[in-house]
Amino acid sequence: METKKDYNRRAQLRFLTNGETFAYIRNHFSVVGRIRDASLGGLAVEYASGQDKGIQGDVEVDILVGSDGFSLLKIPARIVWKKNVLELEFGATRRLGIAFDRLTRKQMSQLRDFLRHHTEAGQ
Repeated sequence: METKKDYNRRAQLRFLTNGETFAYIRNHFSVVGRIRDASLGGLAVEYASGQDKGIQGDVEVDILVGSDGFSLLKIPARIVWKKNVLELEFGATRRLGIAFDRLTRKQMSQLRDFLRHHTEAGQ
């Protein structure tokens, strides 16, 4: 299990998300999952294992917040790691590590707003 200390060893400080924060990740395939933590450099997403056939490399990410309708769409990114978190008889929960690529100024500003209002950074 990762702790806050583990998050702080990364290049960008990551913050745990509040409540209903989701990511829609796509290339030729798509994955929808809950955002576990996020930073200016990327995020980690947990999802059901059956969704991820072929999801790798360069992707686009949409960040969606169910509680207030916030959305940040079409963020260029890449999958940097993938691991199983929980194995069950009928499937697994997996986690993706995603690094953002070439964000526009507008996307960077929206990402800062997301971190400020929808993660522990804003508390």
